[in-house]
Amino acid sequence: MNKIFKYVFIGSAVLLLVGVAFKIKAQYKKLMNYCYRVYSFKINSISKDLVDFTLKIWVRNQSDILLTITNYSFDIFMMAKYVSTASNVINQKLYPNTVSTFDVNIKFVPKDVFKAADLISFLSMALANSEEFKIKITGFAGAKAGILSISNIPMSFDYTLKELMTPSDTETTCKV
Repeated sequence: MNKIFKYVFIGSAVLLLVGVAFKIKAQYKKLMNYCYRVYSFKINSISKDLVDFTLKIWVRNQSDILLTITNYSFDIFMMAKYVSTASNVINQKLYPNTVSTFDVNIKFVPKDVFKAADLISFLSMALANSEEFKIKITGFAGAKAGILSISNIPMSFDYTLKELMTPSDTETTCKV
């Protein structure tokens, strides 16, 4: 009888561990199937000395795991020209099975990026043809779930100025 109990106990423990391993794998798969998009663009200030704007980013966490974004680092390009790097250490929670937001604040000094003549043509193009004015943001975010940390989660956004300036009214639209 004692031997049977021992085998049943060991078999149950093995089945429990296998079940937990499958659950963790399924949640990890859902977690890595994240969806994100820029849904809002706000100009904080604009002058010859500083351009400051904020992008609000929706992130859909499709898993049952509470995730915390711990940092990000994005390179910003406008019309394929490097403009700035936005990086920050944050503590933004992404709740399970919901959509959460975080802000990316971008600042740059125009005269460091453009010569005076380039800046005028650059701004006139942006104002005249917002459908052709392209903005690319590419980089990485870091996150943690409990005691596990995930670094260098790739994120990349390609938008026209018109797309950024048109607020999105639905979180179901994700541009991945």
